[in-house]
Amino acid sequence: MKLHTRAGFTLVELILAMGLFSLLLVGLLQLLDTTAELWRDVEVDRERTEIGTALVMRLEHDLSTLEAGIEGDVWADWATIDADGDELAGLSVPRLRFVRRASAREVARLAAELDLGEPEGEEDEETSLLTPASGELSDPSLEGWKRVDRGLCEVVWALVPADAQPFRGRLIRAVRLLDDDSKMSLFDERLFSASGRPVPGIFEPLSDDVLWMDMAFAGQVTQTRADARWDVGPRPADGARAWDGWDRQRLSLERSELNVGPEALPQPDETPNLPRRVRVRFEVETPQDRLRRPTLLSGIEHDATVFDVSDGARLPAVGRHVLIGEEWMEVRAVNGDRINVLRGQRGTLTQAHNADTPLFFGWVVEVEVPIGVAREDWGL
Repeated sequence: MKLHTRAGFTLVELILAMGLFSLLLVGLLQLLDTTAELWRDVEVDRERTEIGTALVMRLEHDLSTLEAGIEGDVWADWATIDADGDELAGLSVPRLRFVRRASAREVARLAAELDLGEPEGEEDEETSLLTPASGELSDPSLEGWKRVDRGLCEVVWALVPADAQPFRGRLIRAVRLLDDDSKMSLFDERLFSASGRPVPGIFEPLSDDVLWMDMAFAGQVTQTRADARWDVGPRPADGARAWDGWDRQRLSLERSELNVGPEALPQPDETPNLPRRVRVRFEVETPQDRLRRPTLLSGIEHDATVFDVSDGARLPAVGRHVLIGEEWMEVRAVNGDRINVLRGQRGTLTQAHNADTPLFFGWVVEVEVPIGVAREDWGL
């Protein structure tokens, strides 16, 4: 009698096949996860670049048209605001105000905002409404057009807390015709409340993703290092984080320790002292960044410099800064989920912080603008 064997797989072969398939599946899933993570990082970088580039291009345009005549001015100072709603002001924020000359397109837009209409008999947009001999208006009824024709504007950039908790920085900007008496001057102290809130209806929001804005100004005696950079510090050869173009004692150390103006500047005579270069850094945080913030694993006291966080892999590199509550800290070292910091940076005070408090940090974008008001700037 002849026996017939049935073709098939043994139990051992099935187990081995399933094991190999599982290993291949795990490897494929890891590859997909890595690819998705890389894609998310690329999207975050793209979003950061778009936000940062838009901000620096607009600020560079404003600063490049500073008015250098007798009606010019630059006032850059720092204020301390209550950002976390605890009724204690502890976070330093910058306010940059200056006078600039508007372009022809901006003049036309400002004229439309004043609702002045088109002047009768005016056909050539390049023709001034002022008579060449006296500088007076050929038609006294067009007083508003005289203001617009001058093209001088006040501009202010400021960082304020957005209406959200936890803290989110809102970068705002406002423009006003220099001679427009119908609006509050942007150099008026009442432009911001004691809590740091701006007067409503004046500003346009530029971004709600800015954690920090760092200003720096180089003067006549600021020296350039070998790497074509200049430092910010207390020496005459250093730059400064604050500026008072007319030396009107507008920089108050009571408001912030960052309000130290440049050293060795001459007194203004008939024109303001403008900086030779302006450098501004924005630290932006995208919505994707906000989803990946680490938090404190336990509360820390005001003198703690080493503590643990929920995810050390999310921390920024050494030398960068993190914001906890209203206190900026510089990252000195990272070991796993443990971080070593330098407390009370960027004009803030050391504070105690509770467990689960998030650590804020962003991506830095920088612009440096030369102010072409002196012959030495052009090498002539």
